[in-house]
Amino acid sequence: MVSYPLVLVGAGPANLALLVYLGEALSLRLEKLCVVLEAEERAHWHPGLCSTDTTLQISMLKDLVSLRDPTSYFTFINFLKRRDLLSQYTHLDTFQPSRELYSQYLGWVSEHFGSVIHYGTRVKSVSRSIVDDERSFRVSAESNRFGEEIYVCQNVVVAIGREPYLPPELRIDDPRVFHSAEFFSRLKRDDYPEDGTYVVVGAGQSAGEAARFLLARSPRSRVHVVSSGYLFRQVDDNPFVNDLYSNAMARDFFSLSRAERQRRLGDLRNTNYGVVDCAVLKELYRIGFDRKVMGLPGLSLHSYSNVKSVVPMANGLHVTIRALDGEESATIDNVNAVVAATGYADGRLKSILEGISVADGATDTVETDEHFEVKLSEGKGLFVVNHSRAAHGPTEGTMTALAERAQRIGDHLQFNIRGLTELRSTRRVTT
Repeated sequence: MVSYPLVLVGAGPANLALLVYLGEALSLRLEKLCVVLEAEERAHWHPGLCSTDTTLQISMLKDLVSLRDPTSYFTFINFLKRRDLLSQYTHLDTFQPSRELYSQYLGWVSEHFGSVIHYGTRVKSVSRSIVDDERSFRVSAESNRFGEEIYVCQNVVVAIGREPYLPPELRIDDPRVFHSAEFFSRLKRDDYPEDGTYVVVGAGQSAGEAARFLLARSPRSRVHVVSSGYLFRQVDDNPFVNDLYSNAMARDFFSLSRAERQRRLGDLRNTNYGVVDCAVLKELYRIGFDRKVMGLPGLSLHSYSNVKSVVPMANGLHVTIRALDGEESATIDNVNAVVAATGYADGRLKSILEGISVADGATDTVETDEHFEVKLSEGKGLFVVNHSRAAHGPTEGTMTALAERAQRIGDHLQFNIRGLTELRSTRRVTT
């Protein structure tokens, strides 16, 4: 059993932003302050979605630090400079880097905190504990190297992502059916023919990007897109809407009544969920049109439909598509792969926090303007980020307010942690 003032669960963008703030702005010696428990074996960000052909959907200035402190060492621009990419990047004339480049940025930041990030360590649960007559948190984890590990701490920040969701009809034991979160990883690892037949389920950004990529691989590839709605809709990303994706707006959203929050979430759904950016839609449509001009197979759209069944066969998958009115609308044979762009769920978070309530109205739960905080006693708390969209609006779960949210949580932690002066450092976190 190991004791720390602070345990961070997950080494994704939210906790990286917090590490930067704690180490750089508050000048804390992180090795004595905290440990970060990360299930993955190395630093990478959505590897199955990253390529040089897909771009970030927010400005590079909404990185881990710039909106809080544009002079920080850890800005995306400084990363480009350090990698000798800045001059050429300016010639791209874009504020939206490729996901591959942004993943490398996050990896670069992670390298500076390698002494406190424990990779290959999957947290199983967070629970209350009493150690030496003091109420604390107990974090149970499984390390790939050392087996079961127990951490006792005063404060916990849980900032894990959501896990890929597969609808029941796609939960079959066949590697040819996979979630879009694995898309590029699977294409690189497995032998999927460029001129094959593919089914993409969904109509959001991931579905649009997958369909575009599969069509662009070969002029003879066939792609079927299945959607419960009228297929692709363009994201509303006008500047007035983008103002909503900010720290200030998240705090304002929190102050609204529950009914008003729900109304606004519904009104703003086309700003982020189940929508595709204009550039992807235009290119996808152009490819489909060019195929028709050349008399080649291409894009088939199955609107107001879902997948009824997927049956593995020796020469491919047999996919049955059913219209929402109940009529069977199509069967597709010899399918090389089914890509499920079907969203994400919170199952892992619920499992980790099974013993601790974070529901509205619980006596030991405090909703704050930036996070859920479960208080054991004064100066001790559990902070859960990325999973309270109903309370904090569309900004929650995105990367648009990472820097400012990290500052607010860091300030809460600074107040909570006892003996903080002993953890001050005169060494810059970058050295």
